[in-house]
Amino acid sequence: MSQPLDVAVQLAKRWLYRSWQFFAAVGFGGKASRADLSEARRVLGPSLFYIFAALPAPYQRHGISVYKKVLAGGGTDVRLLQAALLHDSGKSDPESGRQVTLGHRVAVVLLETAPLGRLLLVRLSNGSEVPCGFRGRLLYPFYLSRHHPGLGAQRARQHGASPEVVRLIAEHQAHRSDDEALRRLQAADSRS
Repeated sequence: MSQPLDVAVQLAKRWLYRSWQFFAAVGFGGKASRADLSEARRVLGPSLFYIFAALPAPYQRHGISVYKKVLAGGGTDVRLLQAALLHDSGKSDPESGRQVTLGHRVAVVLLETAPLGRLLLVRLSNGSEVPCGFRGRLLYPFYLSRHHPGLGAQRARQHGASPEVVRLIAEHQAHRSDDEALRRLQAADSRS
């Protein structure tokens, strides 16, 4: 294929993927099934399931999707499976009720592709750790989006997750190629 055609195909694939994500996020994906929730409870145990149960439905569905893809890819280590279910748990703050909303997710995707968008995202997410007030409602979700690996890892640690689960959650967006478990998690996440 020619270079422009390769780029067009990649953009079309990304657009279709993001469109699927959008419709799932607005509710066309439904709630997680009882069987899926029961499986998540079995894998996570009561303390970690508490984190999962507090997640909004789209994040529960995404975690279950990643979990199933890890399983289908041969992942059997319970720590990897727990990290798959909880890897995006930092995108929601149960204490404030704030989360990375669909509008914020769209803004993040668009800004990541704009020439100066990444710099703007850094500015929007830094200094917005306070979830209250107008600024909190508008900017705190950008903070959650940018810092969700660390926030999710911290919450998992507080609820008794093993050091390996905490590490996988914290590093699930890191660019490393020498870690098999992390590669499995990232591959499943990128396809979900």
